[in-house]
This record gives sequence, structure tokens and C-alpha cells, in this order.
Amino acid sequence: MGDLDVTRLRAREELDLVERVGALVDAGVPLYDAFALAGGPDPGRTVAGRRCGRGRGRRLRRVDTVCANVHRGMRRGESVGEAFAAAVRGGDPMLRAMLLLADEAGDPAEALKLARAHLHSRLARADRFAGAAIYPTLVVALTVCGVVLFAAVVPPAVERFVSTTGLLGPESAGSVAAGSSLLAAAAIGTAALGAGAAAVWRARGRSALRLPLVGRVTFACELLSFATVLSGMLAAGAPMASAIRTATASVSNHWLRGGIGEAARRIERGEPAEAAFTPAFGRYGFLARWFALAGAGADLGTTVAGMAGWLRREVDRLTDRLAALAEPVLVLAAGGLLFAAAALLVRPLFELYGALDAW
Repeated sequence: MGDLDVTRLRAREELDLVERVGALVDAGVPLYDAFALAGGPDPGRTVAGRRCGRGRGRRLRRVDTVCANVHRGMRRGESVGEAFAAAVRGGDPMLRAMLLLADEAGDPAEALKLARAHLHSRLARADRFAGAAIYPTLVVALTVCGVVLFAAVVPPAVERFVSTTGLLGPESAGSVAAGSSLLAAAAIGTAALGAGAAAVWRARGRSALRLPLVGRVTFACELLSFATVLSGMLAAGAPMASAIRTATASVSNHWLRGGIGEAARRIERGEPAEAAFTPAFGRYGFLARWFALAGAGADLGTTVAGMAGWLRREVDRLTDRLAALAEPVLVLAAGGLLFAAAALLVRPLFELYGALDAW
């Protein structure tokens, strides 16, 4: 498959694809035919496609392209997981793992149902956080721009006026210059701090899991994806080692994926699952105790499903906390910049007004 056939899908487009194919599979259509039927006609050439607008039409065409390419790959003898990996650049790791589960377990309906639930919850968490953070983020951005503009324009003008008229002493003039520099540095530093945190999170390394609260939410989401796929694989009767290898593909953080892969190799060498997963799970190492329940006679699939349920509740709890803290933290940052402006620049301006009145 050539590079021109590789498509990048957004989360909502992945959900659209899963819902299309899943509805057909639930209706009894084989997976091979479901991808062919899910593509449908080119939306740009239909009345409905033209009515939905260019943006919606492009989204429909991307999903149609992926469905057609996956169907073409399966027709050449590739598995659905291989065909999807060749047709989509990037993509949700959980969705990729679910398609591997459909290959290995032979139950595409259940795999697509799990993928649909995961994408729904992922989008719901993103919408919840975006709804809570968009207004205070806009306030902080406008405050940073306003403070930088104020520090770049007002203090130099005041300093020139003071040096020309001699109304204030050199200490006041120096405080105006120093205040403008500090204020601009604080505003730029606030923006750089936010951009740096976003870059660390996108790097998907160990540092991304150490970010305050955001890293904890990310860690729990990654483990939830792993536990969900592992539970599905074990329920389908897959061996433990094979199930872990497939579930590892659902983890997008490179450091965590490497740790879980090392745990899988230790389990293959005969080490107990609890001891192997404890260092791999990091701050959630206590979750490895769930594997000890299987050693005590409990069903392994049931215990992993219970761990996935606990992680799902933990993700919801952490997401609610993050959304609740986003607004006050961002507003506090904007308030700190405004307070710095008042403390460093407004006082000398009032002194200048007093000197003008006396003059």
C-alpha cells in the first residue's frame, strides 16, 4: 500500500468508523464485507455529502478511504489489524489493539464494542476538560498578551517622560524599567511553562507521567486501556503471554509500554505476574496484587476485569478533579500576572501623577 493511501484519523473519525463497522457486524455482516459497506459512496458526490459542508465532507471521505483501504488489504490476505495499521497513520492504540483482539479471538463484535466504549469515554473526558478549561485558558492568554504589550509600551514611554522632565528621582525611574522587564519575563515564562508542559505530555515519555495531576490521569488511562484489552483477550481464551503482548499494543506511552513488555518477558521466564507487574505499573504498582488473586484460585479473566473496572472509576474521578481544578489554577495564574503589574508598575505611575499635580 503506497504512502498516498495512508490516512490520519482524528478521534471522532475513529469513533465514526467503529460505529459504522460495528453496526454492520452486529447485524450479522462479516467483518470483511462490513468494511466494504461502511465506506459507501464518495460523500462529495452525493447530495447529503454536499449539504453537510466541506469540513464534514472531508471527514466522511477520510473514513471512507480508510474503510476501502482496510477492505483492500483484507482482500489481499492481510488480517484486519495489519490492514488497519497500513491504512492509518498513528491512530488510537486502543483501537489498534482491539482490532488485533478481533483477529486473535475471532469475535469482532465484542472487540468493536469495547473500542466504541473506549472512544466514547475518551471523547467525553476530553470534552469535559475542554469545557472547564477553555474560558480560563482564554483569560490567561489574553492576560499574558496584555501584560507583555503593557510592559513593552507603557514603561519606556514613562521612562522617557521622566528623564525629560526630571519629575521623579532615578530610583523611581529605575523601578519602572526593572518592573517592566520582570513583568514581561513573568508573562513569557507563564506561556513557556504551559507550552513546555504540553510538549512533555506529547512526548509520551516517563516525564509525561510525572506531570502534576495530568500525568496521573494519563497513567490511569494507559493502564485502563491495557487492562481492558487484557481482559478481552483472557475472556476469549488467549494464553497469558499472548494476551499481554496484544494488550501492550494499546499503551501509547513509550516508557510504560517498555515496562509492561519487560514484565511480559519476565512472566514468560516463569516469574509470578504480581512480582513482574509491580515495577512496571509505577505509582499504581499495588494493582499487580490483582494478579495474586488468580494465584489464590480466582479466575484470572474475572480479576483483570475487576481491575479494569476500578481503573475506569479512577479515571472518571481524576478527570472530574482535573476539570474542577483547571479553572481556579488558570485564573490564579492570570490574577498573579495582574497583581505583579500592579505591584511593579502602577505604584510608580501614581507617584508620577502626584509629581504632575505638584508641578
